[in-house]
Amino acid sequence: MKSILGKALVTAGAALALAAVAAPAQAHEPVTAGGGGQYVTSAEPHNIFAAGEVYGFAETAHSYAAGLAFGWATDTSSGGGFEGVAGTR
Repeated sequence: MKSILGKALVTAGAALALAAVAAPAQAHEPVTAGGGGQYVTSAEPHNIFAAGEVYGFAETAHSYAAGLAFGWATDTSSGGGFEGVAGTR
C-alpha cells in the first residue's frame, strides 16, 4: 500500500520535473519555475493512512506547463490522479 502511493507520487514528481525542463523553448529566454509537495501519514494499528500531492509549473515568454498529482492509500484501498496543462503563447 505505501509502496504503491510512493511510486505514484515519485512518478508524478518525475513527470512534473520533465515538464519543467521541457517548457523553456529557447535557452536565452527568462524561465520561471516552481513547485512543491505535501505529505501526511498515519501508522496506527488497524488504521494505516497515507496521502500526498506534488505540484509544479514552468513558463517562458512563449510556452508554459503546470501539473498536480495527488494520491491516498489505506491498508485496503488507494486512489489518486493527475491534472496538467501545457501550451504555447
